[in-house]
Amino acid sequence: ANPANPGEFRVFNQFTEQFSVNDLAKVVIKAGEKLGLEVRTINVPNPRVEAEEHYYNAKHTKLMELG
Repeated sequence: ANPANPGEFRVFNQFTEQFSVNDLAKVVIKAGEKLGLEVRTINVPNPRVEAEEHYYNAKHTKLMELG
């Protein structure tokens, strides 16, 4: 066990890749086509307040550091 020290906050991101919503939509379209489905995307207004495009570089090293 590797508990956090008292008062310490640690984040363990469990992923190996990052995708945009459009990237995921393309994956869904390809999967649908393989199943013989006609899949299409539509654009909808973004309800979020942050910038449409921004740099996101989450780290996923903590689990690897534990061994």
